[in-house]
Amino acid sequence: MNACNRGERSRGRLALLTLLVLSSAAYAGEPRRFGITPGLVFDAEVVESENDGIRVRVAQGTLFIPFDILEDMQNLGSLDEVGITEWTVLLVGDGPARELASATFSAMPHVSVRSIDELDDPELRARASSCGESLSCLAALRSAGEWQFLAHAELDGAAVQIDGIPPWRRAASTWTVVPGEPLGMWQAAQAALGLEPDDQVPASYVEAFPDLLKLLRGRPEPHTPPPVDPPPDLPDIPPTVKPEKTWTSAKVAAWSFVPVPGLPSLLQKDYGAFGGALASTAALTAGWVGATGAATTRRAEHIALASVGSYVGCIASSQLFGALGLKKQRAAVSVLPTIGDGQVDGVMLGVQVYDGR
Repeated sequence: MNACNRGERSRGRLALLTLLVLSSAAYAGEPRRFGITPGLVFDAEVVESENDGIRVRVAQGTLFIPFDILEDMQNLGSLDEVGITEWTVLLVGDGPARELASATFSAMPHVSVRSIDELDDPELRARASSCGESLSCLAALRSAGEWQFLAHAELDGAAVQIDGIPPWRRAASTWTVVPGEPLGMWQAAQAALGLEPDDQVPASYVEAFPDLLKLLRGRPEPHTPPPVDPPPDLPDIPPTVKPEKTWTSAKVAAWSFVPVPGLPSLLQKDYGAFGGALASTAALTAGWVGATGAATTRRAEHIALASVGSYVGCIASSQLFGALGLKKQRAAVSVLPTIGDGQVDGVMLGVQVYDGR
């Protein structure tokens, strides 16, 4: 059934593509109602059609719609019937870069900016807060048909980096700009929303831009103490540079043999991974003790096997979470006993690794 539906949608899009290519001149300047993946409906004025898509004008600017996401197109009687769709930008980040990006998005027509704390649904707000500044995590919470744009702004040296995911895309795109003039910042913000950059910068934004730029240039410079000359009676002694402590995979492996669960993570001050190693070791030990108790008949044999299994679980958890800490990753661990003949005869360990950013 699904294969048939996909085939029908593909044939429908092919027919629509053929119609647009054969009569593109008739559409220029005419109003249309578009339906695009995933379930987004909006009105726009057609600018022109090309071999791979159609360019339209909305209240916020100019969009290019590829044919592979175009699901429907209906005629409207006149431009007076064109409705305006309000866009909402969920903006994450911190500091001057976020303030500058927020002011730029807010200067666009029919665009509003919100933070995670301003989400109306308490459950959605809690789930979004757990995503931190990860746009891919926030995109997974977005509902089909919802006109919500995701953006993240941060400083990269003297430049501002803006990541954006429009509602019809799944992956983020990145634009970096040194905001010396309002046009550069304006076009970077347009691109983050999936718009084609233009030079139609509002006069109010141009006037406010010098004050916005002070948010970046007003950052205090790091304090550098003046150099101290050595005493005249002593030779110049080069400063002693304390070597930076670095962690490697070999160092993690070596420390993991110490019978303390999560010790490599604790020494790296990765307390989340340390807690994960403790929890997984405890779960592995409990499961292993249950499995060996069912498989052995003598107490000494049970104790020996349980001790060895607990130590092996400690090593494995320490190495796993210590190595993930080096890559700035996290892991979710689940431990389930396996049942055979009504008794626990083994342990099943599941590990899900994800980006901790």
